[in-house]
Formats: sequence, structure tokens, C-alpha cells
Amino acid sequence: MLRARSLVLSPPLAGFAVLFAAAEAVKFLRGDALWGTIDLVLAVLLAFVCALTRWFTRDDASPGPVTRGRALPLQLLACAVVLAATGLGPLVTYHDVPSWLHVPLWDSARRAIFDAAARFAPLPIANGIANFSAYCLPIGAVLLVLGVPLGQQGLGKFRKGSVASAVAWLALPLGVFAYAWFAGRASPISIAYAWLSNFLQNGVSEEFLWRGAVLGRLRAVMKPEYAIFVQALLFGAWHAGADLNAYHGDALNAAADMVASQATFGLAAAYVTLRTGNIAIASAFHLLFDSMQILQ
Repeated sequence: MLRARSLVLSPPLAGFAVLFAAAEAVKFLRGDALWGTIDLVLAVLLAFVCALTRWFTRDDASPGPVTRGRALPLQLLACAVVLAATGLGPLVTYHDVPSWLHVPLWDSARRAIFDAAARFAPLPIANGIANFSAYCLPIGAVLLVLGVPLGQQGLGKFRKGSVASAVAWLALPLGVFAYAWFAGRASPISIAYAWLSNFLQNGVSEEFLWRGAVLGRLRAVMKPEYAIFVQALLFGAWHAGADLNAYHGDALNAAADMVASQATFGLAAAYVTLRTGNIAIASAFHLLFDSMQILQ
């Protein structure tokens, strides 16, 4: 069970706090104080809403039973294959990474889906369809065949306190968009388009893959608090390609960003998913958070 005190007092969280502090130190010492400050503020906000989630769900916090069985090694292998296929593509766009790390058949299939969707939909929507097809459909289908129900892939029954938790998570980002609308910084159409674009691109696709399939299978081999920690670090590493490009090959700053930004987000998203029983809140927050790029 993910008891109210289990994550707060767990060695994984203590270890993650040390990693986060080290990542922030790297950012400030290497001239990235702006994003270091942003990541620190975001981490504080995420810790606050996680604390609220813990309070709201304190009467029903068990993640429930986990399917294991003889097929567990195949389930874990399927997750590893999908993570490699979806993560290595962006990584090899950086010129210092060998091209043999490509997964040719997977990349070709995703590109074909994107091209087909782009004939009928705007590019961000087409990218969302391609992401959903690559991140969700293969792993979801394989895990179902291997005996993992959708309830253990992040689509379980909501637990008591989920509505209050949703308010805690979504009130601030929705408030930011409301302010942007009334202040004239973004139109309702641009906001709606950003939400729609990020709905499949990130909100559903990444959350189903990571907080649904991957987190669910990690729970089958380790305690929930360790599963949260491991998937958070893997989620950060999965963004290596994007971070290397953003920092122009500065591997140390890129690694710091993986921890301070993506892994921290993954830790919080996994926590609310396990406490509420469903990826919906994390998915909604994810799409709102990524949609804020239009306000920059």
C-alpha cells in the first residue's frame, strides 16, 4: 500500500531530494539560474499539490492489487522495447549520438501515421495522433494480451478524494489561462487549440505510457515508493534528446534538466496517479502545463 507516510519518509524520496539539489546547483553554477529558479518554484508547487492530494485521499490510498504471473518478464520487456523505440528517436537527432541507435521500423511506422494524419489535420494534431499510436496503442494492446487489465495501466477506478485532488492540481493552471484570456495575452481560440494540440501529444500519450503502463509494471516488482522513484528517473532520461539539443550538447546541464524538470514532474504525476487510481488528473495537468508555452 502507498500509505500516507510511505513516500514522505522513504529512502527513494530522500535520494531524489539529493539529486534535485545537485541538479539545481549545476544549473545555478553553470549560468542557467533563470530555469533553475523556475524548476525550483515548480518543484515547490508540485510538492504542495502532492501534499494536498495526500490529505484528500488519506481515507482510500491503497493502489490495489497488482497482476504479476509468469508473463511478468514479457510485460517488462514490452515496456522496455516501447521506451527504447520512442526515446531513442529524439536522442539520435543530436549529432554526437550514433545513428545506429535508431529503431528504423518503428520510426518509419510513426512517420507514416503522422504523414497520413497531416493530410486531414493541423501538424500538432497529426503529431498527437502519431504519438498516441506509438506510445499508447502498442504497449496497451500487448499488456492486455499478457494479462494486464486496463485498470492497472492507469485507467482504474477513481478513489475517494479524487475530485478534490483534481481541483488542487488544475486550479492554478486554469487560473493562469483565465488571466491570460482576460488580460488579452491569449484568445479563447488559441487557448483551445493549444489544449487540443497537447491533449494527445503529451497529456494522454505520455501519461498512459509512463504513469499507466510503465509505473504499473514497476509496481509489480517493487514497492510503490520505489516504483515512483525509478519511473521518474527513467522519464527524465527519456527526454535526453530534447535536453541535449536545448543545451547545445552541454551534457551536464542537460542531465541537470532531466532531474530538476522532467524527473521531478514524473515523480509528482506518478504520486497523484497512484493516490487517485487513474492517470486523468496527471494527464489534464500535463496538457495544461505544456500548453503554457503559448503564453511565453
